[in-house]
Amino acid sequence: IQVEVRAMDKIFQAGFYFRIVAIMGLGALVVGCGPQTLETSSVEKLEKSLTVLREQSELEKRDRLDEALKYLVGEDAVVTSEEAEGPSHPELILALYQPLKGMTADGIIAEAMRKRLDEVQSAVRDLEQAKSGSEAARAELDRFKLEKSRVYKRNRGFLEWPVIEFKAENNTDEVIWLIHFRAALMRPDSAEPWLVETFDQLVLNGLSPGDRDLWRIEPEQQEWVNLIDPHPDFRFTLEIMRLEGLGGTEIAGTEWGDIEEMRLDLYTKTLETIRSTNRLALEMPPR
Repeated sequence: IQVEVRAMDKIFQAGFYFRIVAIMGLGALVVGCGPQTLETSSVEKLEKSLTVLREQSELEKRDRLDEALKYLVGEDAVVTSEEAEGPSHPELILALYQPLKGMTADGIIAEAMRKRLDEVQSAVRDLEQAKSGSEAARAELDRFKLEKSRVYKRNRGFLEWPVIEFKAENNTDEVIWLIHFRAALMRPDSAEPWLVETFDQLVLNGLSPGDRDLWRIEPEQQEWVNLIDPHPDFRFTLEIMRLEGLGGTEIAGTEWGDIEEMRLDLYTKTLETIRSTNRLALEMPPR
């Protein structure tokens, strides 16, 4: 009986040690099969590691990974395993991916989010600073009232030519001799105007405080004619950017206007979208 007990103890101990070894081996296997990282030592290894990164990722994360790569290295440099031939400039491709060396899919997505947030936040901050620094000048410029400003076209010989028409009233305390305007056709949901032109209007004998006048100005860009009628939803804007007195003395001037205001509004919406959806929002400006 004692012999049988000792034999059973040895069997039990052997089984216990076997389980320990098995668990350790499994742990090593798990470590060896951990998250894949990006390799950039060659184009071949780059392609293989990108393939594994995509295969290891769930479908939603795969889309986010592709979005992150598109943002970080550029759409033209995104490497796929479906390409029949290697890239024509492998050194350039590897250089673009080099900052991402050793990153996992989660790391690449996080890096793209960090850079995109920094980009949009910096753009919003710069615009907000520009706006706050122009408030006094903008308030003075707005005292020079523009009324019934419009853009239309009329025949000039065999050509149709654009005309910008507006009424102006000088409510400042200065005699105005030169007015610097900016005209633009604004596109919905775009940070950049479709068409923009600046021009100066010289006021003969000056426009005294309280005086009014009607002006018609022909823009230099013929494209105004093509955009007036086919795009009725575009918003026409005419604003004063600088006023000068006799001898070129600046009365008020600024770089802030409707274009910058729309840009700030769109950039702010982009920032809110990124924060609320945790996506890069590359379809929104700035881009």
